[in-house]
Amino acid sequence: MAIKTKAIDVRKFKFKENYYSLIMARAVLDFLKKSEIGTIIGKIRKSLVPDGFIYSLVFSTKDPLYLKIKGKGIKEIEENTFYLPKFKTYRHFSTKTELKEAIRNFKIIYLNQRPMKDYHDKPHYHDIIEVVAQKKKTTE
Repeated sequence: MAIKTKAIDVRKFKFKENYYSLIMARAVLDFLKKSEIGTIIGKIRKSLVPDGFIYSLVFSTKDPLYLKIKGKGIKEIEENTFYLPKFKTYRHFSTKTELKEAIRNFKIIYLNQRPMKDYHDKPHYHDIIEVVAQKKKTTE
């Protein structure tokens, strides 16, 4: 069995319905506007087979970058969402409550917020929220 990967803007990805057993969205939702996250989670849900899983890692509102952006007075375009012109991208920072709401049609297997050491450039920390959730067989 081979694992195929593809780098593409998740907003443009053509999700196949009832196709995937696992979808990993590691530091993906962070680059969307808050208003786009629910749509993408909905597409992920439809594309998972019954009892399929999603793993997601998002940066929290306790992340040092969030605090730095807020400190610089960069305008929020949506709640906890900023546009960073230097990088030509959006950055969204989540809360556990917001993430739980986004995956309300899933069974949460694991949900944890914690600091995570990162090593690009120089060692530093992020505050992340990780979730593993399973698609329910029917929407409740």
